[in-house]
Amino acid sequence: MQEFISKHVTAHFPKMDFQVPLDALDDSAVIDDVVFTSDGHTVKPLFFPGGDIGCLSVAGTVNDISVMGAQPLALSCALILEAGLEMDIVDRVMESIGRTCKSCGVPIATGDTKVVDAGAVDQMFMVTSAVGKRSPFMDHNLEVAQQYRKVD
Repeated sequence: MQEFISKHVTAHFPKMDFQVPLDALDDSAVIDDVVFTSDGHTVKPLFFPGGDIGCLSVAGTVNDISVMGAQPLALSCALILEAGLEMDIVDRVMESIGRTCKSCGVPIATGDTKVVDAGAVDQMFMVTSAVGKRSPFMDHNLEVAQQYRKVD
């Protein structure tokens, strides 16, 4: 996947002088004291033992910010829903997102919802993004990591 992303995705974007840029292929970008990430989620079934697409998306996105040494501040949640999706399914996923946000202490600050033709997606896709504030205590760790993870 990394080779695919490097060759067919990031190769087309301008290089940025960030502490952790896109082409580092890390969990998140680090820009000064801001850590930013985005995650797409497509799981089948939507509900599985121990979780669902909602809790998976929130927890995974919060984790991506946290592993970069940052305190997650807020999330964005975008939904792509299949036309005709039962509202009780939507409600169950939204309730799960709410519980997970409360558990993590990170609110949904913005979002988007699109409905596509039946069959264009399998029930529901989600994209969650997050922003966090990097701890200054991580400066040394970032310097060490950059020595071993050079980005061309």
